[in-house]
Amino acid sequence: MSHTQKLIADLLVLATISLMSSLGFAAAASVCSMTVNPAISAGYAHTLAIKSDGSLGAWGKNNAGQLGDGTSADSHVPKQIGTGYTAIAGGKAPETGFTVAIKSDGSLWAWGDNTYGQLGTGTNTATLTPVQVGAATGYASVTAGYFHSVALKSDGTLWAWGRNDHGQLGDGTTVDRLVPTQIGTGTTYKAIAAGESHTLALKSDGSLWVWGRNDFGQLGDGSTTDSLAPKQIGTGYSVIAAGKYYTVAIKTNGSLWAWGDNGAGQLGDGTTSVGRSSPGQVGTGTSYTAIAAGFGHTVALTGSGDLWAWGNNLYGSLGDGGIVESLVPKLVGSGYTAVAAGNYHTVALKTDGSLWAWGDNGFGEVGDGTTTSPVTSPKKIITSGFSAPDFTAPTSPAGFTAKQAGAGADLAWTASTDNVGVKGYFVYRNGVLVGSPATANYKDSGLAASSTYTYTLAAFDASCNISSTVSTTLTTSSDIQVPMVPAGLKAVPNATSAGVDLTWTAALDDVGVTSYQVYRGGTLLPSQGQGAVTSYTDNSTSLIASTAYSYSVAACDAAGYCSAPSSPVSVITPQKLSASANAITNLTALPKSTSSVDLSWAASTAAATYNVYRNGVLVGSSSTTNYTDTGLIASSSYSYAVAACDGAGNCSTQSTPVSAITLQLGATDSSQLLSDCLFNWAESNASSYFAPSGSPSHSDGPYYWRAYSQTNAYLAVSAGKLYYLGPASNNAVLDLGAVSTWYSTAGCQ
Repeated sequence: MSHTQKLIADLLVLATISLMSSLGFAAAASVCSMTVNPAISAGYAHTLAIKSDGSLGAWGKNNAGQLGDGTSADSHVPKQIGTGYTAIAGGKAPETGFTVAIKSDGSLWAWGDNTYGQLGTGTNTATLTPVQVGAATGYASVTAGYFHSVALKSDGTLWAWGRNDHGQLGDGTTVDRLVPTQIGTGTTYKAIAAGESHTLALKSDGSLWVWGRNDFGQLGDGSTTDSLAPKQIGTGYSVIAAGKYYTVAIKTNGSLWAWGDNGAGQLGDGTTSVGRSSPGQVGTGTSYTAIAAGFGHTVALTGSGDLWAWGNNLYGSLGDGGIVESLVPKLVGSGYTAVAAGNYHTVALKTDGSLWAWGDNGFGEVGDGTTTSPVTSPKKIITSGFSAPDFTAPTSPAGFTAKQAGAGADLAWTASTDNVGVKGYFVYRNGVLVGSPATANYKDSGLAASSTYTYTLAAFDASCNISSTVSTTLTTSSDIQVPMVPAGLKAVPNATSAGVDLTWTAALDDVGVTSYQVYRGGTLLPSQGQGAVTSYTDNSTSLIASTAYSYSVAACDAAGYCSAPSSPVSVITPQKLSASANAITNLTALPKSTSSVDLSWAASTAAATYNVYRNGVLVGSSSTTNYTDTGLIASSSYSYAVAACDGAGNCSTQSTPVSAITLQLGATDSSQLLSDCLFNWAESNASSYFAPSGSPSHSDGPYYWRAYSQTNAYLAVSAGKLYYLGPASNNAVLDLGAVSTWYSTAGCQ
């Protein structure tokens, strides 16, 4: 990240943390992790730049693989190394180099020289391409010295690794570390910087902490004694930078301060004194916003975008068109937004998103395609892609309301607006962060009865810019229990109404359920005024026959609290059959044998199958208009009815029942039997003699029927008379007269 971006981001985070801390809202930091692109960094003789889209470019010296392109060949022009980066830092040791970087997922990566373990990979092995440093994530910013690295995590903790001969790692020892090691237990660090062998860190309260090498007074503690652990030297700081053996910093009022080595006038106090071991103000200006420090030159930005430079200029690193050092700040140009300093070259970004460079170019670190050196004036290297980051906060949410919902609260508000879009909202209950929804509503839970709660709300964007807050108060009632979700929901198609019948098990509530809400496809259906009744009939005219619908039910109590809807159940609506138009007609039941009866009927419109009932009990079904009932008892009377059913299983009402008596042969009374002679004669003369007409009548039975060749027709003798049963008598028993007459006609005895 560039120094300008560090300044703005740090000021924003500082202001945000100050605001949140005053309200007790420190937990927001774990939700809103700021990522600011673009970013630039300059090593000893290599240059690094992250565009607004997260793509990383590198150029310049590459003898140790510090460019990360898989080779050790220098590059005189920017070369893309990868994507997804958010922070970058280049080591500044002469004759070698390394790079550390952070990706958008918070992972740490490194490449190049690893003599002292400065890559953090657990070995001293160098690498020509980026490798991940451990599996940890959560890294937010990183800086590099000559042979050591320092990083901050998003939780405010400080980590360091690499060379430690002067205690620059801050762990209280001079032992090198091959992997990131936490420095102390502090969790409020927000900015870091590394010189040759000294390290700086700012805390969120503006206090400045220093450690490491101090032979030039670069720690600013009034001595020249190294410090193996962080020590505080002042407060009120907002931006820091570390040169080789010196330090520069900006205070919250915009004033500029410097201390340490001053051999080239890099402290900007108008002298080349041996140095200063305590902070001294540089001029009287109070509009500084960003700084960068190299081997012996310093550059700074003001809030208006003016670029100032001073110190060593042997290689044109000041960008003033010459090579003469300047002992005081000198205006170089305007329209700048970010700046970084290598040992002898300088890189900067402008408001139009372009990247500029100047100074030493012996290894192509300026990036103009040559090694012509020095480049004494700013030179445009990349025309676009480095647009300034977003620091505009969203508007404050409006219309913030809190409504009790049982032991919870439904919060709602009007969405905020932002120049690049609102990412989400911080929701606090009594000063504690309880949620960070992306939409303009939130459901809180776990409230107590008869209690007062204050809810506070703020909007934030992708860059962690946070709006001003709004608040509302909610006092809960004595009833905080929401009814239980209704169970046992059943949905059954109703063929009569062409609708759906719903039933469920009564839900429980501390004060009692007063009503239920029925949903079809997630839409609330009109109340039928049933109160707490656990049934509902949906016979809306909007229902479509033979169509699947989903239903769910919620329970509500007198306080207006409603449970969540039950798990949905599905049902297919019926295809209604009209009882008058489609019920079965012309049903006949004729005995076929001593144990079976033949049934037949007229076809019903839209019927796919027919259900057959004997004595009111379903005994079978048929896809045709006839059915043989078997397994019956001889000489027994049975009642039959039939219902027509469509393809959806919807059935008509049952037909008017008809009766039949099974046959019984072998009776002992010969006068009751139809002789074989007469029966055989009837078989031969059926069409001539047995097609009677007229109204049938009969005497008392029983009738021992014998079927003959006329379809579904039977003959029987009873009490000296011959009887007919068949289609010609509308299936009623017909008296044909004295059997003796028929015996005479047939020539039988």
